[in-house]
Amino acid sequence: MSYASHEQVYDYRAGYQIRVHAFQNEYAGPWDYRVQVIRHGKPEGPEVRSPDGHRDNRQDAEMAGRKAGERIVDELLGDGEGDA
Repeated sequence: MSYASHEQVYDYRAGYQIRVHAFQNEYAGPWDYRVQVIRHGKPEGPEVRSPDGHRDNRQDAEMAGRKAGERIVDELLGDGEGDA
């Protein structure tokens, strides 16, 4: 059960979008994130949960999730450089 959550979808590049779901598992607790890469409206690969645990606030969790999604897209495209 999540106490608080927020979901945001970001456009990235080459038709990819990054969906970040930031959430708290305990009241006033730290924030975690899940990230899903989407292309043409369909998920690409599994949803990934934050591997390193907790962020102090929602914005930090969302930014970490977005960066993780960008790395996933860059790997799918076969390069390490993003232009977004």
